[in-house]
Amino acid sequence: MFNEKTPDIVMKALDYEKVDLVVSDAAPEFVGERTRDHMQSIDMNKAVIEICEHALKPGGSLLMKIFVGIGEKLVYDELKMFFKETKRIKP
Repeated sequence: MFNEKTPDIVMKALDYEKVDLVVSDAAPEFVGERTRDHMQSIDMNKAVIEICEHALKPGGSLLMKIFVGIGEKLVYDELKMFFKETKRIKP
């Protein structure tokens, strides 16, 4: 997921067709260190957003989980640069 070729691999798998929706359930393998685990999940969120920059049609949507913690605002700030609207849904 953190490979610079990942967006190209995803696009090839999609036959270079952009999509209306990306759903991500990506999560790192947690090791029990709260801050480390959280920041790894934030890095995964950012990687998913990068994939969306290549794979989503204009006006497309992204559904992904974001773990609450110190880096959460970084993800929301990045989402706001890419999407017109963001919604936070808590289970």
